[in-house]
Amino acid sequence: MDWLLWAVQLGLAVVFGQSGLRKLLRTDAQTRAVYWVGRTPVGVVRGLGALELLGVAGLLLPVLTGLWPWLTPAAALGLAGLMVGAGVVNLRLRRRRLVAANAVLLALAAFVAYGRFVLVPA
Repeated sequence: MDWLLWAVQLGLAVVFGQSGLRKLLRTDAQTRAVYWVGRTPVGVVRGLGALELLGVAGLLLPVLTGLWPWLTPAAALGLAGLMVGAGVVNLRLRRRRLVAANAVLLALAAFVAYGRFVLVPA
């Protein structure tokens, strides 16, 4: 089970790492061109990117270092919460495929949280 949790954690780290970096590194004009941003302040978008990168660090570093391993499932719960918010935004924009992608990421993050809290505590 540990190897499966690691595989899911690494997959989530890639997805959220790429997404978070995009949100932080795009110019303001590029950020405003993204369909979901609308009237959302660029600072909020950058904050979401920072939260995603903190989630990535929380998924990997505590288990790798052995320091505060309870942060790994907590980070997974945080990323799951971000996916709830993203799902709501995508529902409002009627982007059903993206809602499905949010649901998959939510389920994977919840699996990691449950797995690291209960099945194979880090």
